[in-house]
Amino acid sequence: MRIKSYKRLSAEEREEISRCLANGESFQDIARLLGRAVSTITWEVCSAGANRWTYRAGSAQRQAEKSIKLGNTV
Repeated sequence: MRIKSYKRLSAEEREEISRCLANGESFQDIARLLGRAVSTITWEVCSAGANRWTYRAGSAQRQAEKSIKLGNTV
């Protein structure tokens, strides 16, 4: 079995995560909708220093862009 390589979340995916969380959808439902692993959604929300009620896509995107500029791979 081949392991898929990680593909960064796009700004559009982060917006969708934010909308879905605001609508009360579960991490499992969001992962299924985006075709991502549940762990990816969980990691995204937690790494933004947020939870399902405070996650903001714009802030998460800026944080991700800053991380890329600093040379972080994930």
